[in-house]
Amino acid sequence: MQFLQNIDGDNRKKLNFLLDCMKDNVDTLAIHTFNWDFCKGLAYDILNSKSQTGALGNIALKRDDFRRTKHPIYSFAVAGKFQKELVVLENKGAFDNNSPFAFMHKNNAK
Repeated sequence: MQFLQNIDGDNRKKLNFLLDCMKDNVDTLAIHTFNWDFCKGLAYDILNSKSQTGALGNIALKRDDFRRTKHPIYSFAVAGKFQKELVVLENKGAFDNNSPFAFMHKNNAK
């Protein structure tokens, strides 16, 4: 996402730019919102645990058009066409066949 560095404005504007690039809800935007506190024995709260992988994910988590996937470590903030399919996944393992990673692989995500 190096090209985002060339866009004027703050991270909110950059996120809006990405959403504007999505065509009539036929695309899906998934932003990693990983958090490793669960590995340290801390509780995971799908609504309140912050992303430890960047400001863009935390901004997405505050928006109504994004929903978060359920995995306590490797979660994603998702908007667009496959949002419903991704947020209902019940994967226990981060990379299981029913994980967001597997879903993205099966659907040729870019």
